[in-house]
Amino acid sequence: MESEKGAAVSIGESDGRRAIVLQGAVDIFFAADLRRAALKLLETGEDVAVACEKLERLDTAALQILLALKKELEKSGKNLQMIGLAAGPARLVDLAGLAGHLL
Repeated sequence: MESEKGAAVSIGESDGRRAIVLQGAVDIFFAADLRRAALKLLETGEDVAVACEKLERLDTAALQILLALKKELEKSGKNLQMIGLAAGPARLVDLAGLAGHLL
């Protein structure tokens, strides 16, 4: 899904592997798209990358989905890696008390 403001959640590539690509302001309105992308990549049985180079901000709904994805991946010994997370979104992750879980 993409909005007029350029926000989007998609599956693409980062560092030569499939990744969830976040762009713009990913908020509650993109939660369903983020969940679908997370479930699709979870099915691959591989580590999951989240490309954040174009991410401007995210909200707690997005954080909850990413945390749930990480927990599911860990059940099968896999990892979630946030790539290119800028200072602003990283601050939110830290404020939410999830820096040790997602970063």
